[in-house]
Amino acid sequence: MYIIRGAFAGKKLQTPKVSTTRPTKSQVREALFNILQNQLAGARFLDIFAGSGCIGLEAMSRGAIHTSFIEKHPAAVQAIVSNVQTLQIQDRVKIIQGDVRQEATFKKKAEGPYDIIFMDPPYQEKDLQELLLNILKKISSFHLLRDKGKIFIETSKKSPFTAPAFYHSKIRTYGSTALLELGLSPFT
Repeated sequence: MYIIRGAFAGKKLQTPKVSTTRPTKSQVREALFNILQNQLAGARFLDIFAGSGCIGLEAMSRGAIHTSFIEKHPAAVQAIVSNVQTLQIQDRVKIIQGDVRQEATFKKKAEGPYDIIFMDPPYQEKDLQELLLNILKKISSFHLLRDKGKIFIETSKKSPFTAPAFYHSKIRTYGSTALLELGLSPFT
């Protein structure tokens, strides 16, 4: 896996050797960053269910000034650490090893607010709707999203997430992947 564009374009990334992570397809990554192209310069980015960190690192490559990564699995966290060291951006990231189901992961460690939050939960999660609603509540209660910030959720097209009514939302599909964009203010 490689960084697609920006300051680190072409840099190879380490991927964890575990079956619990699934890299975001390059088509979906490219689409996400085309949507965000005018919003990344100077942005603070949060990558939840980070895996290898490729989404947050791509955001850094394209102009984000800070990225926090939340990942539970030790092998994936090690891949993020390795990738951050390769890119020499240790002073611009925060790596949080923790379970998003636990309030402490957000309460003590996440340093918001963020301009952009990206989530790529396990597609096979049996209570995906409940898990994502719980995370959205934590994002709200800990004020992790700026007023005009955006949240992106990648899921399987077969089991899309239904956002609460107070979020404005757009859904885009790329093959078998759904990318949901959420915001508290109307889209421009």
